[in-house]
Amino acid sequence: MPARSRKSPKSSERLSPISDGGLAFDAENLTVAEYLKRWLADSVRGSVTRGTFERYEQISRIHILPVIGGVELKNLTPAYLQGLYRAKRDQGIGLRTIEYTHTTLSKALKQAVKWQLVSRNVAEAVTAPRPRKREMLTLDREASKTPPFDSEGDRLEALYVLAVTAGLRQGELLGLRWADIDLEAGTLTIKRSLWYEKDGPYYTEGKRDHSRRRVELGASTMAAIKAHRKRQNQERLAYAGLWEDHDLIFPDENGHPIRARNLARRFHKLLKRAGLEDLGLTFHGLRHTCATLMLLGDVPVKVVSERLGHADVALTLRVYLMYYPACKRTPPTALMRCCCEGLFSVLLPIAVKLRSGGTLSVARLLFFSEQLFAQNPAFAGVFTDVPGGWP
Repeated sequence: MPARSRKSPKSSERLSPISDGGLAFDAENLTVAEYLKRWLADSVRGSVTRGTFERYEQISRIHILPVIGGVELKNLTPAYLQGLYRAKRDQGIGLRTIEYTHTTLSKALKQAVKWQLVSRNVAEAVTAPRPRKREMLTLDREASKTPPFDSEGDRLEALYVLAVTAGLRQGELLGLRWADIDLEAGTLTIKRSLWYEKDGPYYTEGKRDHSRRRVELGASTMAAIKAHRKRQNQERLAYAGLWEDHDLIFPDENGHPIRARNLARRFHKLLKRAGLEDLGLTFHGLRHTCATLMLLGDVPVKVVSERLGHADVALTLRVYLMYYPACKRTPPTALMRCCCEGLFSVLLPIAVKLRSGGTLSVARLLFFSEQLFAQNPAFAGVFTDVPGGWP
């Protein structure tokens, strides 16, 4: 429901100094566009990450203001918002973007209520179209027969191993410094994440306790990281004139932060080399792999939540609930050992997209893992201590 724009008085006619917060609004004539500008500047900036701020600003500028920016805030009704969402759908805008538009408006109007600019949050009376929940990447019967791609020798082999065994987010992995890892104790401390904006890369420090966390690493994961460090030292010598030292564990060939799109391309090439490029697997799927393996391994959901850096257990259950009851019925001890020890060539297929609709028994998955370990002499003794032997 596009709204007519009207000529706006000068901002000095709308704002006057007050003691609480610095500025007061002339709610009588304030438009949605003027309010969102002040909300972004006075309430959002500095209270969220730069990436989140930019997303709010982008949604406001591109999707909200052109349609209802000229509406006076006091006259905004649920019908305006419903018309906005309908218009966006007619334009072919994705449901996820429309949902985020609704989230942005809801947060902005919630603050408007607190500032006593409006009496109620009209977004609460509107139901935005919700996108279909994305299918979790899992392993089916067909995929279980697919040989895993070989990442051994790849420049970022340790990155893939760490992603699937530690469950870190992509930004957390790319922001890791050598100062964050204790090679003797086998622990990793998550302190920041790497993000990109138009001006280049930047880092955000974890603002909450669940973001700043320490992760214990398995022996084989540590072996991969140590081998990676040796390889990186060789790169420093080979590119001595071009290398810029940022203390990053996973930089590009010149020591600079790796761009997300470059990592995605590299990961896709790795999948293509193994004939898995059509399976829909993304780098983030490795994080899902870690979570599902831990739950299937009967690891307490509280431990899984803390390792992933989730805000609470409820979030972990919402995302991975389908795997939680199964692990209570049949806890595969050996499978958990796989996750802790970190053989990437075994764990990656767990994140392969479900294509045939089949199910995979724990016994079949363990058998599959055993065969892969048997083919790698370096891990010959990993399963010798499995209680009761193989199913």
